[in-house]
Amino acid sequence: MKNTESRMASSLRKNNLMKKLCLYAVPAILLCCACLIFGLYSKASYADFNEESNPMERFTVGLLPEEMCERQIDLMRSTLDDSKYVVAARIAGDFRFLPSCTTQSIEIVKVFKGDSLSVGETIDIVFSQEIFWNEESATADTAYINMGFANQLKTGETYLLFLDSEIETFDNTRLFIKSDDYLLMPAFSYDHEKIGWAKSENEDLEIYECRYSTVSELDYFLSSEKSADELKALRKEILEKYQL
Repeated sequence: MKNTESRMASSLRKNNLMKKLCLYAVPAILLCCACLIFGLYSKASYADFNEESNPMERFTVGLLPEEMCERQIDLMRSTLDDSKYVVAARIAGDFRFLPSCTTQSIEIVKVFKGDSLSVGETIDIVFSQEIFWNEESATADTAYINMGFANQLKTGETYLLFLDSEIETFDNTRLFIKSDDYLLMPAFSYDHEKIGWAKSENEDLEIYECRYSTVSELDYFLSSEKSADELKALRKEILEKYQL
């Protein structure tokens, strides 16, 4: 009798265990399958601009309005020296597109400020922090990129850069970002000056924007000749102060 009761109790325990396994394991398996399917779909639908020869032609960029540019130049003239990191750097590569931003690699040539950086070191900088596009049909009519009203830095040339903070990364890459106080990317080329301006291609007079191809040869995306002249003057002042 006792053996029969023991076998029945053991059978009940096994049945309860199986019920618990089904209760927890089946939803977990379904969740894993759903994640796998979503991952495969995302990979298939994600537009990897890094594989294209000229991905910037897909984008529309903003032009900095004249009044805002004047305020930005005044701000930079009075606060750039307070940046945490001031370096001269040779640009080591073109834009790398990530899902929500772009980065560029730079090689430090001279450190004016920032004890944690050293000459010869290669770091990454965040350039554009906002990218908006339809993954299936990203064209200059539908895709927008916020580049800090500045063009991508030219590979092989040397720039003066003002950076604010270092961002932690999962792979120990040293990644730096400019101050949020600056709408305009504080990067000035030692090797050339191509500061000009362009007319907005938007019929809405309150929106300043154009296709990237319109300003692709310029260093900055400005909306007036006055802004261009003022930025040229600032660049001259800054580079005389921070000489190689």
